[in-house]
Amino acid sequence: MSATTCPHCGQSAMPAWKKLALGWAREVPCRACGLLVTVSPLPAVAAMLPSMAVVMAVTLRWVRDPALMIMLGVVAFLTTCVLHLWAVPLVIAQLTDPRAVAKARG
Repeated sequence: MSATTCPHCGQSAMPAWKKLALGWAREVPCRACGLLVTVSPLPAVAAMLPSMAVVMAVTLRWVRDPALMIMLGVVAFLTTCVLHLWAVPLVIAQLTDPRAVAKARG
């Protein structure tokens, strides 16, 4: 099961870039079956921890060198993206309709 697999129909629900823009408060339709999916809230928040840690370090002035701030920011952003794609599962956001699943599996 890939990181963008629909929990309803088992097909690819969306491209990776669209999953990166998906938060736990938003639901989008699967491109195969049309049923709504979202991301699991707790793993989504956990995936943001590297970025939150860098923001905290800069805000508390633990990091003062601008070049280091930029480097840490880029590394934290890339880490957050990889974690969001790999470790944050898609979850069901509405009841599964067997007709839509059958149509998607074709």
